[in-house]
Amino acid sequence: CAFSLSLLEGWRKLARSSLMPPGGFQLILLDPPWPSRSVRRAGTYETATLPQLAAQLPLPELCDQRGCLLAIWITNDAKVLAFVENVLLPQWGARTVGMWYWLKVAADGQLAVGSMRSPHRKPWEPLLLAMVGGHPPGRA
Repeated sequence: CAFSLSLLEGWRKLARSSLMPPGGFQLILLDPPWPSRSVRRAGTYETATLPQLAAQLPLPELCDQRGCLLAIWITNDAKVLAFVENVLLPQWGARTVGMWYWLKVAADGQLAVGSMRSPHRKPWEPLLLAMVGGHPPGRA
């Protein structure tokens, strides 16, 4: 079992480090710095362009080809989802196996941000699940 928390710049080094388990990782959770106007305006962290992300995420080098589950936080921007499904997953040899949603609620049970009908800020974040090689957990 191995765990590593790394910034985007460290992923290529990770593939060549002693932290890399034999054969590669069987689970990779990604929260990439997707392009975002609101983040750029707030200046809370640096974002990357979609082409930069495609070039900087070396998933085939990190995944165990016998089976690796990818859990990818994505924004509610349809362009980001299309980029993940049409560019990144094929580039990595991965296929979608599901989608989960994190509904953001406050301690009082009310929505933490936005509204369910807001065309802009959504009170949920999607987590796309994809598989490289093998079968999803629980399937033969």
